[in-house]
Amino acid sequence: MFQREARAALDEQAGRHVPLYVRTVATPWYNLLIGCDVETWLRDGILDGVIFGPHCADATNYPDTLDLRHWIALAGGRTKVFGQVWRYGSGL
Repeated sequence: MFQREARAALDEQAGRHVPLYVRTVATPWYNLLIGCDVETWLRDGILDGVIFGPHCADATNYPDTLDLRHWIALAGGRTKVFGQVWRYGSGL
C-alpha cells in the first residue's frame, strides 16, 4: 500500500512520472517478513527499479554471488533489476 501511495504522490506532485527505485534484500521470503511485497510491486508496475542485496552481510560474510533470476523473471523487462555489489574496503 505504501509503495502504491508513494508512486501516486510522487507523480502527482511532480506533474510527471518520477522514477521510483527501492533497495531491499534478495531473498523472496525475507522480503515478505520485513514487509516488502516486491513481487506485487513488480507485477503491478509500481517501481522503475529494484536494487537487491544480501541480508545482514558484512565484511566477513558477504556473498560472492546473488541469484536474481527469480526477480528478473518477475520484472519481465518492465522494471530494472540490480544486484548490490560491495566488498569490504571497496569504498576507499
